[in-house]
Amino acid sequence: MSLPKSLRREIRSFIFKGLIENWEAFPRDSHGTVDHVIRMLKLVVYPRYEYIITAGEIAEEMYFIVKGVVEIRDLNNEVLNTLKQGQNFGEMALLNESNPVRIAHAVSQTMVSLAVLTKEDFRSICDFYPEFRTKMSMMMKFRIIMNQKIHEHKRMCCYRDWETDRKSTRLNSSHEFVSRMPS
Repeated sequence: MSLPKSLRREIRSFIFKGLIENWEAFPRDSHGTVDHVIRMLKLVVYPRYEYIITAGEIAEEMYFIVKGVVEIRDLNNEVLNTLKQGQNFGEMALLNESNPVRIAHAVSQTMVSLAVLTKEDFRSICDFYPEFRTKMSMMMKFRIIMNQKIHEHKRMCCYRDWETDRKSTRLNSSHEFVSRMPS
C-alpha cells in the first residue's frame, strides 16, 4: 500500500525544497517552479566507496547531494574535488549534447543520499527556463577552468617534487640511486 499523493508531495518537499532553493543556477520566479522541479527528483542512496559515475559512460542524470560526501576523480583516480551536502555534480555531460560522455568518476566517501534529475527532466527545465541553461553553462565553464587549475597545480607540485628528488640523488657506478651526503 502506498502513501497518499499529498503526503508523498509533502515528504518530497521536506527533503528537496532547501536543496533546490539554495541552488545558485535555479530560476527563482515562483514557488510553483520549485514544486515543479521537486516533483522531478528521485531520492537514491549509495553506500560508502561506491562509484556513482564512471568516466566514459553516457550521461543519463545529474545529482544533488542531500547528505554525505562525494569525491570527483580524474581518469587516474586522482581527487579533483570533494563535494558535500547542497552541491551538485554530473551536469557537465548533460549540457554537452554532442558528446554526453562522462569525463570523471564520482565516488561516495560516506553513505550518500542523492536527489537525481534525469536527462529528460534536466532538458525540460532548460527548455522552459533558458536562463537556467545559461547559468548551468557558466557554472560548467567555471568548473572546467577550476579543474584545469587543480590539475596544473598538482602537475607543477609533482614536477617540483621530482626536480627536488633529482637534485638530491645521483646515479652511482652500479646504477643505484644514492642520496647525496652533505660534504
